[in-house]
Amino acid sequence: MTTRNVAKNESSVEVIDCEQLLLNFQGMEDVLYDIIQKFLSDSPKMLKRVREAVIKQDSKELEISAHSLKGAVSNFHNEQSFVLARTLEQMGRSRVFTNADGLLENLDTSLSEMSDALNTLARSLK
Repeated sequence: MTTRNVAKNESSVEVIDCEQLLLNFQGMEDVLYDIIQKFLSDSPKMLKRVREAVIKQDSKELEISAHSLKGAVSNFHNEQSFVLARTLEQMGRSRVFTNADGLLENLDTSLSEMSDALNTLARSLK
């Protein structure tokens, strides 16, 4: 990719910076492709664990599952998803579930947008 390629959502908010992502992986497109595929496969399960923890108000599980999701998201520098997962992780740590449902809904939307952008990027890598 020779031009700056930024994937944006419908509101024109940057979802992922594809060029920067490729630079981070030093042009190893095959490795990036595999990591994207692993994320696309695992993230729904990870989000389900977060959702179940919120529903059960299981603070320890929320802390652990949100932390895992935050780490997976961090590979792609999606600030919105990262911040939402981090906030849910902190909620689990502090045992406070105020507005957890709203945060979870926002995280679901953000991850969906991120997954769409990653799918598009993955198609361009193969």
